[in-house]
Amino acid sequence: MLDIKKRAAERKKQQEEDERRQAELEAEEKKSGKKADAQVGLPAHHRALSNRSLMITKDLQMLMLPDIIKMRYPKVGDVRDIEFLVSPEDGY
Repeated sequence: MLDIKKRAAERKKQQEEDERRQAELEAEEKKSGKKADAQVGLPAHHRALSNRSLMITKDLQMLMLPDIIKMRYPKVGDVRDIEFLVSPEDGY
């Protein structure tokens, strides 16, 4: 069984770290007057995504699904329709 409290604490710690990195980038931008490279220091799931994509990604991460669960988007170009795939062998 998943230790939900432990996973929630890890997720909160990761979010705080991401926010700290973002604040450091913004402070560097203000200090130098140049746009900092947003690719540096941020995890891959935060790069080159629209605000809507970031919100959807954050909502999906809050579900804290095990890694064995796969997501599929059956309608190409429509992210509103998501299927979660789990095989019986996975124990769910």
